[in-house]
Amino acid sequence: MMQIGFFRNDWGFGSAIAVIMFMLSFVVAVFYVLFVLRRDNSDAPRKAKRA
Repeated sequence: MMQIGFFRNDWGFGSAIAVIMFMLSFVVAVFYVLFVLRRDNSDAPRKAKRA
């Protein structure tokens, strides 16, 4: 992204790569957060019984 945008002076293609990378990382982050929240919420009843 940096090489294409700055060194080759192709700002549009470099920006397109940045947007695609952002979308991919956002999707991965959303799925990760949903997985962690589901795991933490499903563990809550067991933790409540121990106390």
